[in-house]
Amino acid sequence: MSTLKIHNPANGNVVRQIQSTTSTEIKAAVGAARAAQSAWAGRGFAERVLIMERFVQLLEERADQLALTLS
Repeated sequence: MSTLKIHNPANGNVVRQIQSTTSTEIKAAVGAARAAQSAWAGRGFAERVLIMERFVQLLEERADQLALTLS
């Protein structure tokens, strides 16, 4: 499997290498996303709110780590 180099656009340095994906893997991911969306739609509004609130909490707890990853 091949890898893709991720460059820092500010200086051109390679900051990370990731494995590329095949079309089969992409199709599997799309299928999983469709299945998850169906399950999500089947949840009640109140349950979705609780899940999203937890998601926000986790984002806030990891804000510094996310900022480093995304910059």
